[in-house]
Amino acid sequence: MTSVAARSAAAAVVLALAGGALAAGAVKDPRTLVLQKSDLPAGAVKGPSATASPSTFGDREFTVYFNLSAGKREEVLTSDVAVSGTGKRAATGYRIMLATYTGLPGGSPYKLPAYGDEQRAEYQPDPGRGVLVVHKGKVVWKLVVEDCGPQSPAGCLGGVTPPRLTRAQTLSELEKYAPKQKRRVR
Repeated sequence: MTSVAARSAAAAVVLALAGGALAAGAVKDPRTLVLQKSDLPAGAVKGPSATASPSTFGDREFTVYFNLSAGKREEVLTSDVAVSGTGKRAATGYRIMLATYTGLPGGSPYKLPAYGDEQRAEYQPDPGRGVLVVHKGKVVWKLVVEDCGPQSPAGCLGGVTPPRLTRAQTLSELEKYAPKQKRRVR
């Protein structure tokens, strides 16, 4: 009976260690890595969100939109995070995300602090949008800030389409929210 108890205890330890190893190798949940309402100013309204598994940019992806008041203007902030099981898959997702969301005609690059292993940030004058795409380890993330106009992914709550955001306005917003996004991804 003692040897049966010892074997059962040993089996329980092995199973616990194996379960911990599986959990450690598991892909993070991107829903916990996107910006949350608590990261934003009071009055921010969470818009639609979407999940994909697998996604074009990683093994699992989550996107959320927020409508923000900025003075008399309404903006939409997009937080998108894709996680992968390997750094190689994330690097591929990063290249695809760059090709999808950056490099538009007339776009001009921003110089921002490093938020990951590699990144690209740019201002797109038409439609007045700031985009930041970052690759860090097994994660790719994207922030987009834009006016609440006809091309806005979340629609407008205020009913009035403001003028396009300027390069300086989108840069200011990216500088405000990128450090918060970086802290979530770590």
